[in-house]
Amino acid sequence: MRILVGIDASSYSVKVLERAVGLARAFGAELEVVHVFEMPFVYDLGAAVNVEQLRSAEAEAVWSAAQPVLEAADDLDIIQTDLTGGAARMLVHQAGESNADLIVVGNRGRGDLASLVLGSTSHGVIHTAPCDVFIVGGDERTAER
Repeated sequence: MRILVGIDASSYSVKVLERAVGLARAFGAELEVVHVFEMPFVYDLGAAVNVEQLRSAEAEAVWSAAQPVLEAADDLDIIQTDLTGGAARMLVHQAGESNADLIVVGNRGRGDLASLVLGSTSHGVIHTAPCDVFIVGGDERTAER
């Protein structure tokens, strides 16, 4: 069995990753941890934007935050994957490519306004996934509770 979990730069992603690790242990599954860099909206402010630097900095922050959870899960087979594109589309694509049996995502990573403007990753995954989807409830405002 393979479980794919999507993580991002939100503080809530640690909770999502911890839940996915628990599921992988319970099912004796491999765990694929996926970070998707989404190209930010960039307005011409007269300054050059180095997209590769943005992608690299975000990936470093995401994997750094995830590292304690990944190190504590050294009993699992874990694959770390970095992708670029729309988060929902890329998670669904990767789930198909890796024959995932379950996708784990959080129900919020951004605030309500950003989710309204950019769309909800979990909503997109639910409606297009090739396998079952597990949604971790709450949001980054309640991650500490």
